[in-house]
Amino acid sequence: MIKVERLANFITIPICWLQQVWSDPCGALNMALGFGIVYWGRNMEPTIDQAAGQLLYDYYRGGDLRETLKLRFEGFIAEDVIRSTGADVTFDYYQNFDPDISNLPEVMEKNPEFKKLVIENYQIHQVCELSNIKKVSKDEIIQGFTEVDAFRLDQERMFGKQPMAGLNLEIVKKVGNNNIDLELFAGYAAIKSLVGSRDFAKTFKGAIVQRMIGAKSNDAEDYLTKNYPGLKIIRDKYINRYHFDKLLQRLLNGNFIKSMFSLKNVRGIYVSTRLDMKGLPKEVAISKRKNDLRSQQKEEALKIYNRELGMLGDEF
Repeated sequence: MIKVERLANFITIPICWLQQVWSDPCGALNMALGFGIVYWGRNMEPTIDQAAGQLLYDYYRGGDLRETLKLRFEGFIAEDVIRSTGADVTFDYYQNFDPDISNLPEVMEKNPEFKKLVIENYQIHQVCELSNIKKVSKDEIIQGFTEVDAFRLDQERMFGKQPMAGLNLEIVKKVGNNNIDLELFAGYAAIKSLVGSRDFAKTFKGAIVQRMIGAKSNDAEDYLTKNYPGLKIIRDKYINRYHFDKLLQRLLNGNFIKSMFSLKNVRGIYVSTRLDMKGLPKEVAISKRKNDLRSQQKEEALKIYNRELGMLGDEF
């Protein structure tokens, strides 16, 4: 279960969606916002009464409701299936909401599709409130989610499960407002998708550049660079050591990543979006010692197994 506090700071998008961001930054990021809202919202599990209360609040206080949900709700009222009416909804002196949800939970249980819409309404409302997301309707949010998710599923049919990137909401907004250039954003999103929820990750230049154009694998990269010239230009630019190193330095200077370093004579780059330049080498060293210990334990266990297997063979 995802902590609610995190909803206010991040949205999650499939890395393949960067393909669309390159061609239409503002439009694609607006859709990505819808995907992120629904994605996080589905981790919230309201009670039936909470969801029912939110529906009444939005309906009777003129809040935003999806047209589909509004029509279903009004249809149930007209048919007298739902007994709650506007007269049942009261506000105290301080305008606190005090709904009489009446038999609404019972109707929800008997109508699964209606129940799904009511719960979805609660989830979207809560995420938008926590994240201070305004001026976007729930219908627009669902449309964005549907578009992005359909694209994700199509990419998964072609190239397998798509990695997700948990992105800082304020950074996404700045890109949408043309306040951050796309190449910087793509590098940030690529690294976030590789690090995930860990403190750091060891990765490679090729992997970061792949993710920057929305590719999760060599097959996906080959397909995209053969069919989309614009993405090939980006790939070719950043596979160059000079441009790649410059991008990493810009990410570090702009606080998109907290630290990075490489070990002498060892391929790969260690990057972190949490640990500072002192903390990252320390955690890498601790992790390496743990891995060495595990390898040593496995070797010892294998020696014991082979020795006992040999002794067993001698008995026969």
